[in-house]
Amino acid sequence: MRRYGQLHAQVDFVQSTLPKRGGGAHADLFAHDVCTALKALGIAQEKNAWLVLNFRTGDGLWALYQGGLAFILLPAKGHLRLILGKRWKSLGTERLLAGIRTAGSEADLFSNTLHERNHYQWRLGATELSTFVKFVEGLEVFDGRAGANRARRVRGFPAVVRQAALEDFRAGGSICPGVDRPRHKLDFEAGDQIEFDHELPYSRGGSNTAYNCQVLCVACNRAKSARIV
Repeated sequence: MRRYGQLHAQVDFVQSTLPKRGGGAHADLFAHDVCTALKALGIAQEKNAWLVLNFRTGDGLWALYQGGLAFILLPAKGHLRLILGKRWKSLGTERLLAGIRTAGSEADLFSNTLHERNHYQWRLGATELSTFVKFVEGLEVFDGRAGANRARRVRGFPAVVRQAALEDFRAGGSICPGVDRPRHKLDFEAGDQIEFDHELPYSRGGSNTAYNCQVLCVACNRAKSARIV
């Protein structure tokens, strides 16, 4: 059983941005910017079925876009650390980084530094954080049309269902249950991607509730298709 849920993780995230005592009369104002940004990201998740957010205590905010790791936000005293995942390489990363560079000097601490898994790291102050949120809000949105290729794999699941399914998936060790193959562990940082599947297929009357939502790797979801397994 998980000791903490999403609510505790979110509070922990914001509190981690607060300075220690003696940080100055206005040193805690960045926490307000963080709260505003989190609200905006939550709205973006509601509007975009390709975007899924997941908080973990001590692990920051993880975001998936089109099934792959898009970014990680890690809290620090008075700023956030932004780690861009491999999924961003095809989403105009250079445009984002150019915007952060021109937003202010606070981005310089991790400027152009590579993470151990070849991810960009950046330091975000209030101005850079606002620039970053606007970039996320401007990402292509899944519109639900029948011809939308792989986007159909997230059809109908509300944001709260996708977020809960991702939380359970990560808490359980990121294990795909397998379809026509054994159970196997996925690694988002290595570039593995997931899809949200209707256990009882949507085409057979399956609901869009949490009880009918499971996380599969892309290959297993393709193999399952409209079958009941």
